[in-house]
Amino acid sequence: MRRADGRTARGVVLLLGLVGCGPASGSGPHGRIEVSWRGADSGAMSAPATALWCPGERFVEITGTRGDTGIGIALHPTDSVVPGVYPVARPDSTPPPPPWSAVGLRLLARTSVAGYQGDSGTVTVEPAPAGRLAARFAVVAQAVGVTGRVTVRGRLDGVPVHRGGAECTPPP
Repeated sequence: MRRADGRTARGVVLLLGLVGCGPASGSGPHGRIEVSWRGADSGAMSAPATALWCPGERFVEITGTRGDTGIGIALHPTDSVVPGVYPVARPDSTPPPPPWSAVGLRLLARTSVAGYQGDSGTVTVEPAPAGRLAARFAVVAQAVGVTGRVTVRGRLDGVPVHRGGAECTPPP
């Protein structure tokens, strides 16, 4: 799944993996993310959220987890993250020109852990204090490896953005 500019869809795969890793204790105040989903599965989650600016790949990675359930949002800005609409792109297609976004959701189902990846919708970044992110999102996500879709809605508020380092480099 290589994009025309040489990057791969590894961002969503990375997000699906990272949403299981909650923020480290003592890592400072976090913003919040509120999310609900309906469809093949239904539920809701409220959790602390963190954001990393990855300068090499030029994206912001936002994650929020509660137990084994989590969401990851990658924002791919034109230059820097500014208020506006970031269309959701499928990870297996060539995304639109920046700005755009990718969304991954991991849910603990009755008998398994289910992964979903956004294939349509928007993430709308809203004005926020310097160094923080606020956004609302409405996304339709497809189950990974099985059939099923969910509609995901939510918002994040006051999420601090930290400059990423090694954690921004996807595994080979």
